[in-house]
Amino acid sequence: MPPKSRWLLPVAATFLAQPARGEPGAQGETAKINAWRLVRRNLDMIALKWLRPISACWCASFVLTCALALNVGADEGKPAPVNSVMKLISDLSDSDKKVRDKAARALWELGPKAAEAMPALVKVYLKDPDEGVRNWAAYALKAIGPAAEPPLIRALDSKKAEERARAAHLLGWLNLDKQKAAAVGPLMKLLKDESPVVRIGAVRALGRIGDPVAVSAVIGLVERDSNKFVRAWGIEALRYFHSDAKDAVPILIEILKNPDDPAWGVAFDSLGSIGKDAVLPLVKLMNDKRLKLEVRRKAIWILRSIAGNSHGEDAEGAVPALIDTLKDEELRGAAFDALEHTGKYGKPAIPALVELLKSVSPSQRILIARALYRIDPRHPKVVPVMLEGLQDKDPKVRSLAAHDIGLGPKAPSAVPALIKLLKDKNPDVRLAAAGALWHIGPAAKAAIPALKEALEDEDESVRHNARHALESIGAKK
Repeated sequence: MPPKSRWLLPVAATFLAQPARGEPGAQGETAKINAWRLVRRNLDMIALKWLRPISACWCASFVLTCALALNVGADEGKPAPVNSVMKLISDLSDSDKKVRDKAARALWELGPKAAEAMPALVKVYLKDPDEGVRNWAAYALKAIGPAAEPPLIRALDSKKAEERARAAHLLGWLNLDKQKAAAVGPLMKLLKDESPVVRIGAVRALGRIGDPVAVSAVIGLVERDSNKFVRAWGIEALRYFHSDAKDAVPILIEILKNPDDPAWGVAFDSLGSIGKDAVLPLVKLMNDKRLKLEVRRKAIWILRSIAGNSHGEDAEGAVPALIDTLKDEELRGAAFDALEHTGKYGKPAIPALVELLKSVSPSQRILIARALYRIDPRHPKVVPVMLEGLQDKDPKVRSLAAHDIGLGPKAPSAVPALIKLLKDKNPDVRLAAAGALWHIGPAAKAAIPALKEALEDEDESVRHNARHALESIGAKK
């Protein structure tokens, strides 16, 4: 076993020793299986003391999935015993669903080494009457990987709509190479299938594969399909194509104008993923005062998303319009946020932001200081505004200021004020203060006594941040 994953053995063993809690449903089952796999391969390393019951492992499924990733290679290259695989294939057709379930799980565990079972697994996935068994067969096929593509493509021609839909759905989860995926053509044909469930499965799979060849077909489905659910899934699929879906911008903009459209919620995600080509149409949407306020605010939110996804570069063209939007009191808060995410590309907004410091509320002053910091970390207005916010009467303002001041290059100057806030009556303020000291690190040594007191705070989150702050500062235990 790779040494870097050995520390996870006590986690796995302890998790198995505890009664099931905190991991409901399929996630809990997966975590349990992951634990067994890890422990079973390394029984010689398990100490009895590790089986001692301890507090619940709240992120067990995540930790143990990481364990599997780290443990890959422990028996890599060793083919699965032929007799074992053949027995599991036979069990897949057993009349007892528990036997079928166990066999499918075991084949999932074998991963690519279970390739011989692929035809049987496809049959189970398509036809088994039990949903749980079908799900484990799907996991096993996904673990086998792209080699499962050909039989699933053949299943797209099934006479039964539910089988065509299942095959299409799983093709989208096989991590297929979009440049080589043979499934793209057959899936595009299914966009005209008489069954809406099949069309949904096909369009979702095309989105996940991400081959640009399918973009025009997906856009055509969004434009023409009469089923609102199919249309919504088509719009959702467009986001996986990113900038290749730029021809969909006009359609998505029209959808965004109407908050009552069932696809409204997914349209802005797709626009955000398209990026630069959506910026100018979104600016026009933001400036259109005939539209509802929520629509214009959503346009700003998408611009913020585009800026965040590109470190500001793709949204540079929106900066002048966002500066003008600062004059609108109802949209100003969203504009602060969008400009913050433009980073260095938002420098033209600095004079307007500084001027607004003279007239806005204390909470908005903090938002402006945050935007200034993201645009120019050394701007002279950032720290004074934050320090002022630490002393505001409103606990929300104090919390906001404490949260942000720990990120700046001159944050050490705020340490005395943050020490005082560790005893604030409001737990959110104490939490933010401890978090800020955590970010400041060694320069916050003066806070060590106060942070040690905070280890006894009644709020668990405050104790958590205080503990990490002490570690970051380098305080002796």
